[in-house]
Amino acid sequence: MKKTAKNLMKAFIHEAQARTKYEIFARIAQKEELPLISTNFIKIAEQVKEHAYWIFFMLEQLKKEELIENVKIEIESPITYGKTAENLESAIKEVEYNGVPIYHDIINTADKEGYTDVAIRLKEISQIKRNYLHRFRTLSKLLQDNIIFQKNKIIVWKCMECGYEVAVDEIPNDFICPSCGHLKQYFKREILKADKDLKQGGWICMECGYQIEQDKLPENWKCPSCKRSKEYFKRKPSKAKEERISVCLVCLECGNEEKVDLPQDWKCSVCGYPH
Repeated sequence: MKKTAKNLMKAFIHEAQARTKYEIFARIAQKEELPLISTNFIKIAEQVKEHAYWIFFMLEQLKKEELIENVKIEIESPITYGKTAENLESAIKEVEYNGVPIYHDIINTADKEGYTDVAIRLKEISQIKRNYLHRFRTLSKLLQDNIIFQKNKIIVWKCMECGYEVAVDEIPNDFICPSCGHLKQYFKREILKADKDLKQGGWICMECGYQIEQDKLPENWKCPSCKRSKEYFKRKPSKAKEERISVCLVCLECGNEEKVDLPQDWKCSVCGYPH
């Protein structure tokens, strides 16, 4: 068995556990009344899910070529379940010391073993990982400086070359990226804000998970993250109609059953169902 197969399984497991962690971290941030951080964790978790999908798909292709049945690997992962400040630090360390290096090794090995397509796709994911690292660092600093509690939205300038972010309203004309040395012209302005409904309309890139909230995409549209064309974007599901919970009341005398619709936010006063 070539090493690339084991590497892909290692990357798949890393992405799967990262997605679950980010979803847990999002819930904690929401409880701490940090919706902006919660929103970013949820968005990144959705993108990581797409990465895991493509990695598993590539592994399936290798499985057919090498007639692989099972892949046995070892993987280390920190266990963190704390407050949002701790969770952000954990996310930073996870990407910095685990996520990016994993992809660096996989890409080099895939190139050596002749899996050029695998290496190309993973290079794109690796760059997105670096973007996550900058985003987690930005959110961590905003939280430490208490800025995140003072504003409903945060303006961030992002370097389109390396993903470095700086959270200021305006950057000076002579600003140079501390990470890659590119000028102000390489920076784009983004507004970070908490989304009330992340699944309300918009589009999502099936390649890298980039999301955009608008009704239509231009014909010549290209993903700002991975440069894929419009054909790689799919519609995000629209907001579902209000769901209601149906319960059945049973007459203890005759056994007659009557269905009753309850409000969506209804909970049993005894057991708390639905949890």
